[in-house]
Amino acid sequence: MVLVQALVALVVVTACDGGGGKPSGPLPDAGQTLQKASQAMAGLKSVGLTLATEDKPPIMVQGGDLKLLRNGDAEGTLRIEQAGQGTEMRVVALGDTFYIKYVTGGWQRLPKALASRVYDPSAVLDPQRGIARLLTSVQSPKSEAVEKVDGKDAVRVRVRLPQAAIGGLVPGITSDLDGQVWVSTADHRLVKVRGVIPGEGGKGAVTIGFTEFDAPYKISAPKSPAGGARAGGGVVLLAALDAYVIASILIAVVRDLDVPVNRLERITPVLTGFLLGYVAAMPLLGQLSDRFGRRPLLQVCLVVFAAGSVVTAWADGVALLTAGRVVQGAAGGALLPVTMALAGDLWEERRRPLVLGAVGAAQELGIVLGPLYGLAVVWLVDDWRWIFWANVPLTAAAMVAVQLTVPGGRPERERQGVDVVGGLLLALGLGLLVGGLYNPEPEESVLPPWGVPVVAAGAVALVAFVVWEVRTRTRLLDLAGTRRRPLLATLGVSFLSGAALMATLVDVVLVAQTLLNKDSVDATLMLMWFLVALPVGAVLGGVWAWRSGERPPAAVGMAVAAVGYLLIAAWPRDPAGASYGPFPRMDVDLAVTGLGLGLVIAPVSSAVLRLVPAARHGVASAAVVVARMMGMLLGIAALSGWGFYRFHSLTADLRPPLPFLMEKEEFARALANYKAAVQDALRTEYQEIFWITAGLCVLGAFLALFLSGRDNASETSASSPGHLLTR
Repeated sequence: MVLVQALVALVVVTACDGGGGKPSGPLPDAGQTLQKASQAMAGLKSVGLTLATEDKPPIMVQGGDLKLLRNGDAEGTLRIEQAGQGTEMRVVALGDTFYIKYVTGGWQRLPKALASRVYDPSAVLDPQRGIARLLTSVQSPKSEAVEKVDGKDAVRVRVRLPQAAIGGLVPGITSDLDGQVWVSTADHRLVKVRGVIPGEGGKGAVTIGFTEFDAPYKISAPKSPAGGARAGGGVVLLAALDAYVIASILIAVVRDLDVPVNRLERITPVLTGFLLGYVAAMPLLGQLSDRFGRRPLLQVCLVVFAAGSVVTAWADGVALLTAGRVVQGAAGGALLPVTMALAGDLWEERRRPLVLGAVGAAQELGIVLGPLYGLAVVWLVDDWRWIFWANVPLTAAAMVAVQLTVPGGRPERERQGVDVVGGLLLALGLGLLVGGLYNPEPEESVLPPWGVPVVAAGAVALVAFVVWEVRTRTRLLDLAGTRRRPLLATLGVSFLSGAALMATLVDVVLVAQTLLNKDSVDATLMLMWFLVALPVGAVLGGVWAWRSGERPPAAVGMAVAAVGYLLIAAWPRDPAGASYGPFPRMDVDLAVTGLGLGLVIAPVSSAVLRLVPAARHGVASAAVVVARMMGMLLGIAALSGWGFYRFHSLTADLRPPLPFLMEKEEFARALANYKAAVQDALRTEYQEIFWITAGLCVLGAFLALFLSGRDNASETSASSPGHLLTR
């Protein structure tokens, strides 16, 4: 009985207390509460606003978090519902200008009058349209309870919200709403508004919260993405310089490390090590940037790049030098795809090709300046190591620029997984292939004794990589939801352009040294017209892709390169003396070839970003560069194999004269004939190689026809509010 009496007493006490937070005394008068709230809110200089919806009511703005100033300036985020999908965007309102930024595409600048058709933050603190009008125009107010809102007591008042008043806070409401308002008992400020919105499938609701009254907000225009693009281009150039600088200092390195001149194959790992690290690490690091953000990955890679530079500068043997170059390559391999993905994040789709063209130009500028930079440093200080010591302060300066200009944090989207297994399988496969193809005793056989089993193991690893990518849920390159034919065509064009590029860099220099008797400096300078035309073509290709889509410049670029290689293959016996009127033939032919390959750079990068979801921009950009670098790797392997085979077949019956078997004059004539025959064999070998390269470019032009075109049909009408979301 005692327990029953206690329970009854407890129920009575709860009932007397009113339940639901209602005080035991009388509630504040609803009319006076709203009047005090109107007076308290009238003088606000700033306020924080949150907007949330329930059950997806039929309005465009479904959520938001904004900082508002009385003069109409604002910044924060809005969640927009369009075509059944929710999209979050950042907004900044400043004066008569409205800035909008989505997950990708950078900041778009719009007149505030146009943007206000989606949402007008200046209405909230406007006495004629916002909070003040709402509080003075509500109908049928009735106090219901006192309850906690954000830990503070507030009076809940049931009201009828007129459409003309609530529409100033939430655009798209077309009728009066039943709802409630909450007013703080301490300072009489409005802290929350809720309205029920009738919909087709039932009733939805919208809730507006007010916080941080009179907070000292400072709102400024968003930073231009150009700063981030410039910083990214700078780090790309830094890595590109180191990728190609070794070509011009190779003899100095060989002498310093006491490598015999007739055993130059021992220095090959120094060349392939950087390239292997560059290609193997690129996809995985690009994917990591999708997960953890562009700036953190750039900073980490710059630190590792500097560490690799120190190891390279300190190296006293080929093994340590190779290790340093591998570390440099692995870190440098991330800089290009992460920067390209950064361009995808910061710039809208239509302007993106221009930025990608500039980034591509920075990469190609490394091809131009790398060898010249190496020659200049060795000439000035007579020590190749200073090239790599100089990377330390250069990297520090790059890190400062990245910190100041590249947006921090993780990309504003769902967190992506990282395919570590796929990345390791790809790196293992490439490493085994490179190791199996390296032959320290090339005079005995094409492949080393371990070549066949190691190359086979590399092939098995790459097959395992493909199988893993098909079966795993988190892929290194996720093709789900993309059109595979244009994607594979894009990667194919990139692969073939890389093979053609390597053919030029290797064989034009060999032509200069073996047929024109130029030294290494003059041979490098002979490439200048080709190397200068590459970045020029990259910029022109970006502009063309911006205006006409990616397909035309990519196809025309590969076709122009094919014509250039056919012209090079047809060089006469004395190409240095040939000309097109006042223009030297070699310079013109090389410039045409470089311009053609340059035109392809921006379109393939832009096309692949168009095909994949925004969350995969990092790994997609890496895939383009990996395809190109793989083309360079396989290109140099194929060129070496074909060149050795053709030269030996063309000279199989050629016997060098022996001076002790003939008179001096006879020997001189025989030696001259022998040298001429060798040069004829070399000329035939180079001619066939350039014919093959021209064929690869023709194939690339054909594949470029399958690149994705710009889809204008999907654009939203410019007269609709949704047009703001697709500009």
